[in-house]
Amino acid sequence: FRFKYVLKLPRGESGVAQRVGTTTHDVLQNMLETGASEVSAELFDKSAERSSLVGEELDRARTYIKGSESFSARIRAFEEKRKVVTKYIEKDFAFDTSFEACDYDAPGAIARGRIDYAAITDQFRAIILDHKTGQAKAAEVHATQLHIYLLAMFALHPNLGWGEAGIH
Repeated sequence: FRFKYVLKLPRGESGVAQRVGTTTHDVLQNMLETGASEVSAELFDKSAERSSLVGEELDRARTYIKGSESFSARIRAFEEKRKVVTKYIEKDFAFDTSFEACDYDAPGAIARGRIDYAAITDQFRAIILDHKTGQAKAAEVHATQLHIYLLAMFALHPNLGWGEAGIH
């Protein structure tokens, strides 16, 4: 954040893993927003083109299609079963020193980020998932990120009674 928004340093060229991840996130976002059960060739091709994927990179990104379709179906079933009343897909957030939600660009923000998927149930429970397309790592590696996402949900919804976060 400091390099990009405060110091306004130019960003270097993104690597293969980042471009594949961006394509996969884009596909998942579209599926979750539209309720699509399958990844259309048109959706995948447009996303891959925006990420400048070619050759083996395209093949690598395609390996995530079945998983994306399966995830989307499981999320739809979960939302119905758990009576999700609010959901967030690629939700930007920020909170301040009082742990109150604030504008993303607010100077007093102490944490900011983007949550890939979050759901609030009718029982005031938050479930947060972060998509990872890289090499599998122990959950502890992502613990700080997931804890901050939980804090963000409690800042956005002070009436929450419970929250859980995990990796997809």
